[in-house]
Amino acid sequence: MDLLTSALTFINEPVPKFFFEVLFIDKSGGLMGMAKTALSALNSANNGAFSDVDGLNVSFSTTAVNEAGWSSPRPTFDKMVNEKLTLTRYVRPRHVLSDQMTEWCDETMAAVKTWNSRVTKKDVIINIYHPMLKFPASFPVGPSGVPIAAFNVIDAFPVTWKVDALSSTDSGSPLKETIELGYTEIKRLGNAFPAPF
Repeated sequence: MDLLTSALTFINEPVPKFFFEVLFIDKSGGLMGMAKTALSALNSANNGAFSDVDGLNVSFSTTAVNEAGWSSPRPTFDKMVNEKLTLTRYVRPRHVLSDQMTEWCDETMAAVKTWNSRVTKKDVIINIYHPMLKFPASFPVGPSGVPIAAFNVIDAFPVTWKVDALSSTDSGSPLKETIELGYTEIKRLGNAFPAPF
């Protein structure tokens, strides 16, 4: 099998859904905030280690209008529909000691409860990788993979923060927490590789 055939076979294979990364961009810090985000992205321990991401939906609503001359209602475009972005992760001891996500959720809930401070909004970048596309082993920092697609969730903020139900009879299941984010808009960023057609 020659190189061209291998490349065409690879780009037509489905992308597995288990290889992704969640990054949070603090827009309130200006240039320092951007530098902090860049350093955080290079340190995989600071990235959002989530087991599940749900709600990457882009849609709009329509309204049915009866027009003269048409026997069936015709749809008219109404407005964009924003659902919640749901992030799920395992609860780990390090989340109690020092964790940016926990601090963000705490600060947001306190701000909404007292209105003594503003709610901090962040952009969330979700990179999707393919396990076969990796940087050379000698690459010293940053994610090991090359993103093939990404989503930008704009102006996100926590709206729900919950922990799984506890059970004294379930000794095998790890504890998970779920964070739901409201946002202004989701944009799908371009693929790293152009379509072959």
